[in-house]
Amino acid sequence: MFSKSRKVFPRTLVPVAFLVLSSAAAFWVGAIYNQQRLEPLVVKEMSLNFGNVWETDRFVWEFPIHNRSDRDIQISGFQTSCACVSIKPKSGVALARSTLKISLLLDLRAAAQGADRPFEQTIVAISDRGPVEWKVRGNVRRAISLAPSVVNLGRTYVGGPTLQAQFIASAHLPLQKLLATSESPSLSTTVKEKGGQTYQIDLNLKRRAPAQVINTKLILEAYGVNGQKLSRTEVPVRGLVQDDIQATPGTIALGVARIGTTYRETIRLSSSSGKLFRILRIDHARTISIKQVDKNPEAQLFEVSVTPDAIGNCSQRISFIIFWEGTGETFDLVLPVVWYGKTRV
Repeated sequence: MFSKSRKVFPRTLVPVAFLVLSSAAAFWVGAIYNQQRLEPLVVKEMSLNFGNVWETDRFVWEFPIHNRSDRDIQISGFQTSCACVSIKPKSGVALARSTLKISLLLDLRAAAQGADRPFEQTIVAISDRGPVEWKVRGNVRRAISLAPSVVNLGRTYVGGPTLQAQFIASAHLPLQKLLATSESPSLSTTVKEKGGQTYQIDLNLKRRAPAQVINTKLILEAYGVNGQKLSRTEVPVRGLVQDDIQATPGTIALGVARIGTTYRETIRLSSSSGKLFRILRIDHARTISIKQVDKNPEAQLFEVSVTPDAIGNCSQRISFIIFWEGTGETFDLVLPVVWYGKTRV
């Protein structure tokens, strides 16, 4: 009789089988663990990019946050990388397997300064599961472009020829209106629509403008057809208004000066326009004495003597009270006197 043969597994297969089963179990447990560790709060990619939009100070973008975990998550607040982003609501609860609706209010005007450009800001949600970060992107198109982008008025003197400048603003979409205002009270502006969404801006220096270095801004505000403010563009404006009567040199700088020593400087007063002027009075400190050496109606020379009486950085002033025939008015021409005082050796 033949006996039934029994299949005998080699002893080496038992550990191998155990190892395979253990690895499978570990993989399954690890997969569950990793799934639990996945970030529970997510925002879809389509909600992170708003595409191409026109610049505006109030662009509203929906930002739904989905909770893909099985428990509620408390969001205590948000942080942003720019003050141009505000968020509503400022906090909330993302229910399990649900979506928390959030709205972003974006000010896109600064993003479009100079040219069309990308916009990217970071949004951070502070939750009881830790902070979560997203980046919101898009491309912002300028509502208007300027030619030139900087206005140079040139130079004049008080009561002299009026400074004027003109530039063109081209709108890239229909506007209800374009407003232009100057930060300087010495400048006036007018806006003329030339057709084809093109605007001419005229800038004029007021005739009675005082002597000054003009370093100001012209503010252009564009409004869409629905009345919404689209942009606020700042245009740099440069220029110079001088007193017609100029002192040469414009400052008496003695440098390091010894106390009690007298220093002398010749000052020339002259008219840029060639119009006549008269010195009515000269005011100065007791350490200064002034003698006129030439009295030409168009250019007058003075010898100034200064005897420093204090140590360290010191400054005084000479005031020429002048009547100028160009405007028939009196004005004060100030000449600074500076030194660093040092005691005698």
